[in-house]
Amino acid sequence: MRAAARRTTHLGPHRRTAIASAILVSYLLLLSAAQAPGVGPAPRPVHSEATGGSTPPAAPPPALWPSTGSAQLARGSGAPAAPIGLSTGPQASTLTWSNLTGVQRLSPPPLRGASLTYNPTSQDLLMFGGCEPSACPAPATTEIYSGGQWSNASIAGTQPPARSYASMTYDSRDGYVLLYGGIGSGGRVLNDTWAFVGGGWVNLTNPGSAPPARWGAALSFDHAGGFTVLFGGASAGGAPLNDTWGYTQAGWQNNTSRAGSAPTARWGAGFVWDEADGYALLFGGSSGAAGPLNDTWEYVGAHWAKVAVLSPASPPARSGPFLSYFGITSTAVLFGGNGTRGPLSDTWRYGAARWTNLTGQTGATPSGRFAAAAMESTSTWPSGTLSRTGFLLMFGGTSSGCPTCPGGGGVSDTWVFEPKLLAMASVLPSVVEVGQPASFAGSGSGGTPPYIYRWTLGDNSSTSLQNLAHPYSATGGYTATLVVTDAAGVPANATTSVTVLPGPSVGVSITPRATDVGRTSQFNASASGGTPPYGFAWALGDASTASGTSVAHAFAAPGTYSGNVTATDSVRGVGWATFVATVNPRLSLVASAPGGDVVSGAASTFSSTVAGGTPPIVVRWSFGDSSSSAVASTTHVYNRSGSYPVTVSVSDAAGESSSQNFTVIVVAAPGGSHGGFVLTTTELEWLVGAAVALGVAAVGLFAWRRRRAHRSDAAAPIAGAAAGQEPWENPRPSDSRDSREARRRLIRR
Repeated sequence: MRAAARRTTHLGPHRRTAIASAILVSYLLLLSAAQAPGVGPAPRPVHSEATGGSTPPAAPPPALWPSTGSAQLARGSGAPAAPIGLSTGPQASTLTWSNLTGVQRLSPPPLRGASLTYNPTSQDLLMFGGCEPSACPAPATTEIYSGGQWSNASIAGTQPPARSYASMTYDSRDGYVLLYGGIGSGGRVLNDTWAFVGGGWVNLTNPGSAPPARWGAALSFDHAGGFTVLFGGASAGGAPLNDTWGYTQAGWQNNTSRAGSAPTARWGAGFVWDEADGYALLFGGSSGAAGPLNDTWEYVGAHWAKVAVLSPASPPARSGPFLSYFGITSTAVLFGGNGTRGPLSDTWRYGAARWTNLTGQTGATPSGRFAAAAMESTSTWPSGTLSRTGFLLMFGGTSSGCPTCPGGGGVSDTWVFEPKLLAMASVLPSVVEVGQPASFAGSGSGGTPPYIYRWTLGDNSSTSLQNLAHPYSATGGYTATLVVTDAAGVPANATTSVTVLPGPSVGVSITPRATDVGRTSQFNASASGGTPPYGFAWALGDASTASGTSVAHAFAAPGTYSGNVTATDSVRGVGWATFVATVNPRLSLVASAPGGDVVSGAASTFSSTVAGGTPPIVVRWSFGDSSSSAVASTTHVYNRSGSYPVTVSVSDAAGESSSQNFTVIVVAAPGGSHGGFVLTTTELEWLVGAAVALGVAAVGLFAWRRRRAHRSDAAAPIAGAAAGQEPWENPRPSDSRDSREARRRLIRR
């Protein structure tokens, strides 16, 4: 209204009078129409399981257009329209086309005449139908573009029949994607109506109120009026049309008589809601035999008005162009189409009644084409909330001069139009030591946020973090590459470099290197090089950690432990050394000695079993009779009866030891001499020697006593004589029997 007011201040008095009269007449007509019976809210379509579609309204809907202000009616009076507000946005030099065909994991087949729109409910792009080079139409397929990738969303349930050159837009009031008409199988021209809602298709067709069958019609949602607008197209016989229809939940209504001076009949016009200028923008199309057109029209308040385009001139005439509104620049973007000399590849921007040629300023340009799948990128909800994509997407199209001819060459490339995406990468410091973390920072600008980051760091490592600290384990020069991918799937690269110098050299020792469970080992580290002083951090291989130059540690379980010690210098450069510690099970001893009485002189068995421990392992038996053995299992002979304390002990290289004590009772062998003793050779020799010595002594004593007796006998007569006695005489001869008996008794004594 402000723009309209500004425009009227430049008109002469006669012109202002004419406009005022037109406003008054329009107001009276509107008031008369408003006296018709009113219509309450229509119910949402109800899906019918029996028919696979929805229950159509019982009768054609009555008038559905809301009352409009006089300023809107004045703009629909047929006079050329002036711009509504001035568009702003990024400079043209920052806008670019990007070919994403090579980064698609999956891609639809080559298509021309497919339908594409933005679905803010699911925040993705929905494409349906089209012709393949070998099939027109192609099999009915629903495709989704989300996160920079295509995916097939066709479902087993009901979906529209195959078609090409259908009309599709998003109904912001009712919250679903609306599809109408097109060319079906066998060249049959369609007039059915479908909604894509809740992830599936619903048939909304009401034959009684639907527009006549057509293809290539212009379809867009009127955000000011709150309904979907359909214009023109080609009839079943191929004739261009210029009727105007509207759609709400109540169904279709012919608004041709209300629309004022409509554009000339045409099919394949570009049609999109221009958010900045506040109307549905229509450009070009084919008038049939008269060829392509290049006029610009606005539709607002249920009325058509031709736009008086400001200089420079309009784009060349064309049909089947890509036309979409670009919300972040507040302008509409036009690409390609079929011109008077064939397919075009120029790019234009429209805003505030001015067309601007961007060709040559947008980087790599798509090849010339028409009938590409173009999107409507902006949708406003009933609450007034605006939802839009930050990019424009174009898929497929054809370079053939005939849009419906069989075998027309289609393409399957995917292009995105948006502000140029830039990636930036940096690293600090750019010279580090081995193990010293280098800090990488990445960022993106332009394109369509949010961004996805992917670093490859030059050492076979990668990460999806935007910013990170990364240490290198070997010296050398490394180039790190950052790939920034925006929401449209467009990638941009940046690189940065880092030089890695040697860090500290580290040595490690373990005493002992092999030990038993629970026995303490001493770990010692040393470092040289790098930038002293150093700090040491230990990972001991059993989830235990420690710090310091020297660490004492005992392992709680047997095994082979691989650990390391890291030396960090004053600039966070790192060196490390690894070690392997062997930990054996604890030393254990199981021994046995003879039970019960042991017979002297007989061999007895002593056995022991040793487990665990760190070799070499030493076993020692002590038998209690001054004898010992270093054999784990052995035999031993006791030569005397008695009680003997027996000990067996074991020790290993780690200093672990174990022992067991026994008592062995030795008894004499039954029936043996020497009081039951069984004599050893040494003892027997000793006893024989003692017997010989006693015998010699007895003989000597006998001889001595005999000599003494002879002396006494010889002296007795003399003494007796001297005493007046008779001399003694032996009454028995020495060889008599009595003498021999007397000698034997003496010897026994």
